Amino acid sequence: MLDALGDDYIIQHCLAEAERDKREELFRTYLADSIHYLGQGKSIEKSYSDLIDEINNPVKDERTAEEIKKSIKDGFNKLVRKGGENQNGFDETGSNIVT
Repeated sequence: MLDALGDDYIIQHCLAEAERDKREELFRTYLADSIHYLGQGKSIEKSYSDLIDEINNPVKDERTAEEIKKSIKDGFNKLVRKGGENQNGFDETGSNIVT
């Protein structure tokens, strides 16, 4: 049976199912978060359709590889150090600082 359908059809079907699963998961998460925030008297600022548009049209990152690596290292160091500079290469917990 699968041979009669062909590889292209099977691949397209799998991709379509993955997309459907992704949208369903996004909707369940959006709904759960909306209910959670509603209980706190807040609301989500983006609509579900805006989130779907972002998935369909992702924003391209224009940074270079070096800029991305620096951003990741800075974020990691900020997380590990919890503020404050430490010149000896270790933070107050004894963890290494990424350089």
